[in-house]
Amino acid sequence: MSFRAVRAIVAFAFLVALVGIPISEAWASSSTFSYTGNAATFTVPANVYSLTVSMQGGAGGSGGSDGNAGGVGGTYTGTISGTISVTPGQVINIAVGSGGGTGASSAANSGGGTAGTNPTAAYNGGVGGNAGNSGTSGSGGGGGAATVIQVNSINVIAGGGGGAGGGDNSTSVSGNSNVQNPTSGSYTTGTTGQAGNEPPGDGGGSGAGGGGAVGGAAGSASGHGPANSSEYVGYGGNAGSSSTGSISGLTASTTSATAGTNGFVTFTYTALIAQNALTLSNGNGNYGTNYSLNASGGSGTGALTYAYVSGPCTVSGSSITPTGTGTCVVNATKAADSTYLSTTTSNANIVFASGISTLALNIVSTALIYRTASNITAITNVAGRVDFKVNGKYIPNCRNLKATSGNSYTVVCPYKPAIQAPVTVNAVFSPSDTGFASSLTSTAVLSVQRRAALR
Repeated sequence: MSFRAVRAIVAFAFLVALVGIPISEAWASSSTFSYTGNAATFTVPANVYSLTVSMQGGAGGSGGSDGNAGGVGGTYTGTISGTISVTPGQVINIAVGSGGGTGASSAANSGGGTAGTNPTAAYNGGVGGNAGNSGTSGSGGGGGAATVIQVNSINVIAGGGGGAGGGDNSTSVSGNSNVQNPTSGSYTTGTTGQAGNEPPGDGGGSGAGGGGAVGGAAGSASGHGPANSSEYVGYGGNAGSSSTGSISGLTASTTSATAGTNGFVTFTYTALIAQNALTLSNGNGNYGTNYSLNASGGSGTGALTYAYVSGPCTVSGSSITPTGTGTCVVNATKAADSTYLSTTTSNANIVFASGISTLALNIVSTALIYRTASNITAITNVAGRVDFKVNGKYIPNCRNLKATSGNSYTVVCPYKPAIQAPVTVNAVFSPSDTGFASSLTSTAVLSVQRRAALR
């Protein structure tokens, strides 16, 4: 599709987009493009990231009359509406379609309404059907042209309305104005509406099809009215089909418009303003413990999110889970809303040191009994192995005892003192995960009592 580069200048919006004038408060505006016969362009102003689109194809023309009125055009005309995402400086091409012409009244073998036209030379409506070559009757209305915008090389099309049929002079049957809905109508091939039909005898010409993504089919002109009718009846043409181009946020529909009116395109938009400064501070943490992020500042109601940049960690919501020791780099973003632009903080460094592990000895009695087994229990907070020593020597069967989640990180050493003197008991813990400190030692000095004599 070829658009001529005719730039539409909307004074203030264009000035802002062109020279980047700073904006201190949000402002709303709209730009409407009517049919001129030429293509146009719209440049998205600075700080505008969404456009509300309302566009309509040209309406079909009415049929001519001859004793009985012709059909009324404009019953179904294609529309596109919704809101799309854009970027400042983006150029949107625009080609507005014109409405179809009214069929001539009391005509013979002539007078079909003119076709609506689109500046691209495609998407035109069809010419209305001539009145019959016998007697005089109303000619069919011309089909309206589609209105087209081009967004990122994707064509968005509001179909033009079909023309209405011409009236005849022998019965009370008027030209048909039931121009079919483009979601259920009949279509021709290509983007131009089908030309209206001339009846084989005295009677009204049919309405032409409207232009569209696929042009509408013309109405029939070969049917009679009631049994006593001697003249043919012209039926209305179909509207051209509309297309959103599968662009998110847009919806195709139809509306009733005044016969023969031109199409239009209206963009409504708001230029957003910058938020107050959003900050995310550096911080410190330990492996094995999640770190909570808390950005401050910003403006508006946009959602606050956090993002991973680099380092030994993962980010979920506002929580960092360290996967090792070192520096985790993150940032925060506060999304745009209806007033404020999106903003993102500078990167923040969260430094994770080795994890903190714990080790505690639990002895039932502070006094051991000579040659009597007593349980010495060691409790940790993470997985690893525990070695028990007495007076610097390993206790047999109490080496490499595994503390796991399965035993609640608790290991037990059955120790039977071999001397009757105070002893120093040590438990040495080595975490399995290298993110924790390499080892911990817990020490207790215990007395050993003489075993009671047997009686």
